[in-house]
Amino acid sequence: MRIAVSDLAYFAGVFDSDGSFSVHKRQRKMRKSAHDYRVVLQLTWKDMPQTRMVMTVMKDLYGGSLCVVNNKGFPSKSTFIKWGLYSKQAIPFLHGILPYLKVKREQAELCYQFAMTVWKGGPRPTEREWKRREQIYRQVRAINAQGKGGRRVMIRQ
Repeated sequence: MRIAVSDLAYFAGVFDSDGSFSVHKRQRKMRKSAHDYRVVLQLTWKDMPQTRMVMTVMKDLYGGSLCVVNNKGFPSKSTFIKWGLYSKQAIPFLHGILPYLKVKREQAELCYQFAMTVWKGGPRPTEREWKRREQIYRQVRAINAQGKGGRRVMIRQ
């Protein structure tokens, strides 16, 4: 399915503004010394008809999960809607929006590189691949710690 360039640019703008690109590292349940990683792309908006429609379109195009979250921690007690893509599932979305990202391009590129190393059902990663995954995890984490993309961006006219 071909997706309009204007839609890809819109999705990129949405993620530059309100989305997040990250790599999560977690302990495996069965092994105390082992861990694994996964790419996590998330977008959370206040649940309104317009935002629900946009996220439903994104889910229909790319998959992922869509859930409603009641956030009692905010004074407004608003309800939010969250769309998430994980690991290899994120590859087509990242591939589509990368040319249009401005603020969070570096995180997205690293997440794309990382997702390309994940092979479900394939051979176990080599020691070199584990090291590369850890390196990408640390890079994305450092950039995200700087906040909102981490760097100033020049907009070309």
